[in-house]
Amino acid sequence: MGDKRFNLFQLLKAGTTTIINALGAAIFTYALSLKLLEITGSALGYGVNIFIGPIIGLILSPVISKVVDKYPRKNVAIVAEIALVICLTIFLIIYPLAVKTNLLVVSVVFVSISNICARFFSISYLSSTPDIVSKDYLQKLNAIQTTGVAIAGIAALPLAGYIYGKIAFEYIILIEIITEILTIFLTVITKFRAHRNEEKAHETGKKLIEILQGNMELTRLTMIAMLLNLAVTSLTIGVPYVVIHVLKYSSVVSGDIQSL
Repeated sequence: MGDKRFNLFQLLKAGTTTIINALGAAIFTYALSLKLLEITGSALGYGVNIFIGPIIGLILSPVISKVVDKYPRKNVAIVAEIALVICLTIFLIIYPLAVKTNLLVVSVVFVSISNICARFFSISYLSSTPDIVSKDYLQKLNAIQTTGVAIAGIAALPLAGYIYGKIAFEYIILIEIITEILTIFLTVITKFRAHRNEEKAHETGKKLIEILQGNMELTRLTMIAMLLNLAVTSLTIGVPYVVIHVLKYSSVVSGDIQSL
């Protein structure tokens, strides 16, 4: 009974962490993209913020994975979130000056650094599921995290569009700082078992490469998925530009359309 209660409490904390973190990040990313679209007046300004994350993740993924496998994952997640809060605070302080000078350049630098921090957190936290709950609850935790991220992704766009139209952008940065602080708190109080399996992680990476090399159909499907993802991203960039700048609708309408 005690073990069941412990696992259910762990599920609650981990699920809440995932939803808060994903929702806050998605709202902020979309709001920043809208701000860049408003200032630059081009789809490029909007798209830069969206493209940087995946590019940074692709380039630094091997390095991040090695660090996550080498050090305690809970510590990596907490340090990454603290670094992100510091980064957001600096961005909040320099934002008024950046608007008057070159917000696009400042945003590119900020988004690059913040994405590295976020990537460290997401990889270390999501790879720690076996350390958070017992084996019998792994599937439930994975389902909760996947559903949480999906719900956050759907809800974030209309919420961001509404919030962006109602309050100053500085307050949106502040909201994101608060969600990251809540993420740190929830991560700290979540118990992680002292467990590291660096060799297994290394072997898994090698196996994945071997599988892709030995199966051309799977490689082709992976390439098709990447191209489809690129096409979806292009639509994500194009829709707000057309809705806001061409059709002259509000950011709320743009968010509602993209959430469909």
